[in-house]
Amino acid sequence: MDSALKRDVPLVIAIGRKFGKEGHADWAEQLIANHIAPDFAPDLVLEYGLLSANTTRQLAVAERWLRERPNDAQLLVTLGRLCLKSALWGKAEDYFELAIQLTDHPMAHAELARTLAHKGQMADSIKHYEKSMAAGYQLAATLIPKKD
Repeated sequence: MDSALKRDVPLVIAIGRKFGKEGHADWAEQLIANHIAPDFAPDLVLEYGLLSANTTRQLAVAERWLRERPNDAQLLVTLGRLCLKSALWGKAEDYFELAIQLTDHPMAHAELARTLAHKGQMADSIKHYEKSMAAGYQLAATLIPKKD
């Protein structure tokens, strides 16, 4: 890929999504991960948490990034999303709460609301949904695994 195209974040995301939808999720994960490293583009970091690849590997990679960037709210949201996909509810909640402490971003509130609702903590969930909705934020497709 031409070096100018490699810096085209929307293009990298589009290619990753296309390959992910066609059953090449591991390739898409590698593509996104390789393009995150140089500039740590927030959109790529968030996309990484939405991929349907090997979640265990993704979680390990993202946790390594966290050691280098402990105050990156987008990375914390990504880690929370990966924890949701792995049914690590408490860990996901912790990551979303840290992201909220850093930025008070509606995305983190929405993800925390989803997590709390799944855990049956409806009153707290509603508070966070209201904060995200007041800012006009809509959740990404569900990341929570279906119950057996």
